[in-house]
Amino acid sequence: LCSGISSVRIWQLEQASGFSEIPICTSIIWCADWSPYGYHFVCGDDNKLIWLMSVDRETPLRLFSGHQDAITNVKYHENSVTIASASHDGSVMLWDVRASNGKSSCTRVFADGDNAIPLSIAFSRNGRVIVTGDENGKITTWDIGESRKYGSVSGRKGQIRDMAISQEGTILATAGAGGEVSLWDMSTL
Repeated sequence: LCSGISSVRIWQLEQASGFSEIPICTSIIWCADWSPYGYHFVCGDDNKLIWLMSVDRETPLRLFSGHQDAITNVKYHENSVTIASASHDGSVMLWDVRASNGKSSCTRVFADGDNAIPLSIAFSRNGRVIVTGDENGKITTWDIGESRKYGSVSGRKGQIRDMAISQEGTILATAGAGGEVSLWDMSTL
């Protein structure tokens, strides 16, 4: 799954060639993520929208709006009903994918107040914590249930462009804009 100017491409790994291209919008799609079950995916664009899509449709199942600026990252929670979105507006929002378009489906908003742009997000393996990495190299951990900040650490100089938590949930890997990778002990964050 990869995004582009106004479409998403889904590559077939079983067949070494070819892909499906789904036109989504008239803006730039900056990020995309698969649901844990692999049939649905979400993507975020520069028009402040998050699109919930299905692999067999060219129209969205749902649209999520509430950010004030372009989306920088989207991630599915392991429970498959929650997604997180980060934005140039400095916030991270959690959304319930089960809510209808007519209702507000934003369940939580996290913002650090320092005007830094969150560029990457990851859910802990137990699903209780969300980790964000920002444009200034800061890593912040948030308690999802209590909607509060655990703490922050300045991890590096420069942007944290992507992050992933190990399968056992003990190590956080962050990637910088220059290609460097750092490993972090989740228990000390």
